[in-house]
Amino acid sequence: IGVTATGAILEWEIKTRTLLRQIQDSDKEESVLSADVSFDGTRFALGTGVLRFPGWGQPGARPPAGGPGGGLGPGADKPHQAGKPDRSALFRLDAIKIYGLPSLAVEKTRSPLDGQIISVSISPDNRFLACARQPKKTSLSVYDRCQGIEVASFPILDGSKVAEFSPYGSWLGTVAIDGSLQIREVKSEGASGCVGDGGTIRPTGPTTPLINPDHPITLAV
Repeated sequence: IGVTATGAILEWEIKTRTLLRQIQDSDKEESVLSADVSFDGTRFALGTGVLRFPGWGQPGARPPAGGPGGGLGPGADKPHQAGKPDRSALFRLDAIKIYGLPSLAVEKTRSPLDGQIISVSISPDNRFLACARQPKKTSLSVYDRCQGIEVASFPILDGSKVAEFSPYGSWLGTVAIDGSLQIREVKSEGASGCVGDGGTIRPTGPTTPLINPDHPITLAV
């Protein structure tokens, strides 16, 4: 299964390399920034974003001038209130969407979010989603899939582009654009699956990464 930046979701048969079906994400104004398939193949998560400039959809409308190369205007990089126009009059709305498989029907939407979801990973038990989130500096957020709430948040290397659970859910890694790696050990408390209280997820021991590129270390694989 794959997804394009414009939200077209495609399902392929690997052996025959044939396209089985193609659907369009419900909001055609959205751009898809990240995606992940659960380890058991029953969930599909998308990190999406909507960006509208003043006069969106009106004849002759143009993005505000003033940014680099005539791009976004002053204030476009400032913190904004999710789902509302910011100081540059740009409208931003970021979200996480979870599809069921094989139905490809939307199960849950978590919106609005403060910052773009540049990477998303579903935990092996389908309870949590780890997201590299970029409002201004990059942070790592963990959301409870059932309740839709953020249950943990950590600072990570600025510019991190990948967040990923290990296959058994014991580790949560992030990778920066320069290849720097951070790994956290995680412990989930409570019953697995979608339960009423959702449980919690927390680091075991210090909140600092177990592997941090700021300190010299040698790894042998």
